[in-house]
Amino acid sequence: EKGVAPGSQLIIGKVLSDEGSGDDSWVIAGMEWAAAQGAKVVSMSLGGSDPADGSEPVCQAVNDISRASGALFVVAAGNNGAEAAISCPGAADDALTVAAVDSSDTLAWFSSMGPRFHDYALKPDISAPGVDVLAAKAGGSAETGWYVAESGTSMATPHVAGAAAVVAEEHPGWTGQQIKDALMSSAKQLDLTAYQTGSGRLDVAAATTAGITATGSAWLGFLRWPQSAPAQLSRTITYTNSTSKAVTLDLALDTEVLGGPYDVDPMADAGRPVPDGLFALSASKVVVPAKGTATVAVTADPSRAAQARRYGGQVVASASGAV
Repeated sequence: EKGVAPGSQLIIGKVLSDEGSGDDSWVIAGMEWAAAQGAKVVSMSLGGSDPADGSEPVCQAVNDISRASGALFVVAAGNNGAEAAISCPGAADDALTVAAVDSSDTLAWFSSMGPRFHDYALKPDISAPGVDVLAAKAGGSAETGWYVAESGTSMATPHVAGAAAVVAEEHPGWTGQQIKDALMSSAKQLDLTAYQTGSGRLDVAAATTAGITATGSAWLGFLRWPQSAPAQLSRTITYTNSTSKAVTLDLALDTEVLGGPYDVDPMADAGRPVPDGLFALSASKVVVPAKGTATVAVTADPSRAAQARRYGGQVVASASGAV
């Protein structure tokens, strides 16, 4: 926080750590304080051992404060190293939840994975380096050393918070949700699933120079068994053009089976192609006007899905062959 000019629109909120505290009120108070100071980005390296479905008070507070203030809460996914293990506040819809990868873009063994507990929603949102990250050592000395290497999603989270601050400086009028979308839609695609690393690994350069950004996440939902005649599911993806020229985007689906129930057979059919006709786009091409937006609907036909399977992937947009 030192070095931020008084009255600046760009403030990084304090990093919080719960270390076993069972009282949520101080966490919520801290988030409210950060938003009241005008923070655009709040980095939160805290969580718990219990998986969450987003309905918990701290998760709801993240959503409420984000929407009321326009701040972006960047939250560690946690270090439980298992599926459906993300706790609050990382399980909140509006949080930018960060997984950890190593320097080879391999998922860190400890990084908590989605899906979100109970409702199978898409979490985490993005990933960043979090293995053997070297940083200044608190209370360091010549005898004990000035630096220390640590691993954890708490090491990955500040990378994303810093990138969010840079994007906020580039686009001072953007809300936290817009910054989140920009970071997610410009992330480097990895050979990993959305439940492991979200939309991919953070790419700061791409996020700050991207002329086109997209809706970061479009969760189509979770259908409970039995379903006699499930209705078609649909979500809207919005493409935003911050340049002074119209851009034509070619759209394609890159989808696969993500597995089965996380508590029974998580790897069932993982990596196989999805059934024909399960996913569809309302258009294969859109023109995004200068300083404007364009939308496309992504739909799913549950009648084509197998029982006890989860499906996902990405909508890939390219202009003149460049993703």
